[in-house]
Amino acid sequence: MCHAVKNYLEVVPPVFDHCESVLHRDAEIMARDLYWKGVSQERELSVEQLIELFTAASKFNPYVGEPQLMLAQLYFRLGRWVEAVEHAKRALDAFFTLVSAWDKRRTFANWVAFTRVLHLRASRLSKGEPDFPVRDQLDETMGNHLPLVHLQDLVDQM
Repeated sequence: MCHAVKNYLEVVPPVFDHCESVLHRDAEIMARDLYWKGVSQERELSVEQLIELFTAASKFNPYVGEPQLMLAQLYFRLGRWVEAVEHAKRALDAFFTLVSAWDKRRTFANWVAFTRVLHLRASRLSKGEPDFPVRDQLDETMGNHLPLVHLQDLVDQM
């Protein structure tokens, strides 16, 4: 529909490559099925299989962020920070272009927030920094030595 009306719009939205591309029904169905197989069978499939599924899903439908986010998360788990950052960037670009969640199990705000935190952590780790900005430690008398992360530090870096 976007492609059909783009010549009649004063402002063409950025979705679907500024309405230049058409996502065919078969591609949408294939992307959905590959993505759903990955998320619903995550425990049974190998990391390599999950990467293949989410990569294929993102090729069939490059306009949604969720498959890219899943790839970012997999690469993060593998300690492949640069790849995690790249896929998180792609996911954020897709989320902010479409301004909607494709996978409705979470809200748009949840998807974006999780992606931003993953992007922040992977970016910091790729530079050899701790995954969260740290200022101090909890009182040792409380039996916890975990560093505190100040919310303002996170917001400043996002």
